[in-house]
Amino acid sequence: MANLAVLNIFNKNDSLTKISFQSKIDLEGVGIDDLSGTAIISKLKYSDLKLNHTIEEFSLLANRKEEKRDIQLQSSFVDAKLEGSYSLKQLPSVFENVFHQFIIDSTYEKHKVNPQELDFVMDFKNTKAITQILMPKLVIDSGLRIYAHFSSADSNFNLVAKGSTVGFDYNKIQNFNISLTGLKDSMSLKLTADVLKPENGKKLEGIALNSKFKNSHNYNRLTVESWGEKVKKASFTVNNEFNSFSEMTFSFLNSSFFLNDAFWKIADDNKIKLDSNTIDFYNLFVSYEQQQLAISGKASSSIFDTLDISLQEIDLEFISSLLPENSVDLKGVANGSSSIVSVFDQLSLTTNLAVDSLFINTVDVGQCYATSIWDSETNSLLVDANLGDKQSDLLKISGSVNPLKLENSLDLSLYFNKFPLELIRPYLVDYISDIEGFLNGEVTVRGKAEAPELKGILGLNKTKFHVNYLNTG
Repeated sequence: MANLAVLNIFNKNDSLTKISFQSKIDLEGVGIDDLSGTAIISKLKYSDLKLNHTIEEFSLLANRKEEKRDIQLQSSFVDAKLEGSYSLKQLPSVFENVFHQFIIDSTYEKHKVNPQELDFVMDFKNTKAITQILMPKLVIDSGLRIYAHFSSADSNFNLVAKGSTVGFDYNKIQNFNISLTGLKDSMSLKLTADVLKPENGKKLEGIALNSKFKNSHNYNRLTVESWGEKVKKASFTVNNEFNSFSEMTFSFLNSSFFLNDAFWKIADDNKIKLDSNTIDFYNLFVSYEQQQLAISGKASSSIFDTLDISLQEIDLEFISSLLPENSVDLKGVANGSSSIVSVFDQLSLTTNLAVDSLFINTVDVGQCYATSIWDSETNSLLVDANLGDKQSDLLKISGSVNPLKLENSLDLSLYFNKFPLELIRPYLVDYISDIEGFLNGEVTVRGKAEAPELKGILGLNKTKFHVNYLNTG
């Protein structure tokens, strides 16, 4: 029985981390490509402060006959088999050669390797014990199968993965089927999934992706049944041209989506070019009737390049639908523009934004005005914003934000005038409920963005609320 905390393996902060097993190893060979025989691990017991797992047995069998090789793994958590004519030492170089069949790079020198042909299959079973020990954030449901075939003779490969649920941390894909096929200079990818849930994004349902790659040209067709609660029937076609590793051009064609039953479309006559120094936007328009989001110009380090972003009669429900779920509910109509010069170096930015008929979390705010200017001398964004009609000034914000500073990046003043507490209700529901009333006063915000220092005097007017923890109001 080994104490893994002392050995600095696994959970070194847990002095109770221990492992024991029985082994029978009969392997021979002078290198990784010459090994043959068996290795059996049985009665593997792992325990720490939280876990207690036993794996009865897993075995490794390696056979070689002339150029043919066969490696098998059998266990309670996964079965795998790799067979064919291959060299384990040369496989990384082989796959690098295959990658460069599709991405043109004049500087790449092809590795000299022997002919390779292999088949690989892996079937996952009950992986809970092994993932909890080695990678606690990983979840793999039983039934996942991965199959691969590769032949260097005709540069042919095929990879298929099919399973019910795979997740890592808060990311998850469900009921998916992935197929990747390559032949000489062409490659295709097909993916279908019932659910795809990124950690900080909205859930996508009914996903289908078809992608083809040939002669440095990439064609992609993506359809999504729903993205969150408001975006439905999204369909995108993207064409890519890869000139090199550092330069590519892509454009959207025949791309659209429904948002709250409104049909939004990306204008076909668009192009986005990326290289190591510049992102060039040409005619990127997303629109529905009179609403339009437009991006044009260049983002670079040159003082002669400007990136322009404009909003015209944009319904804020469109913006709200792009934000993480349960972050903020917005309604209203926004108009404004932003001009950015020398994005990657001596940044210069000017923004003007006006919002009419604004509702935030169902509260009628009225209007919102905001202007911001980048101060290149102090590397700060000078902010002047007003929430509410000019006569009411529910909240005024003025000051500066320096995103390049780790310390003292904030220097803001907030002025509250009959600010409705209902606006912040969604962010307090775990602690306070049934909140009513208004907030008045002045607060300064200094220090770091992730841990700001707030100072000021605030007064509550006509306020009542219920403290959930104390069950009192």
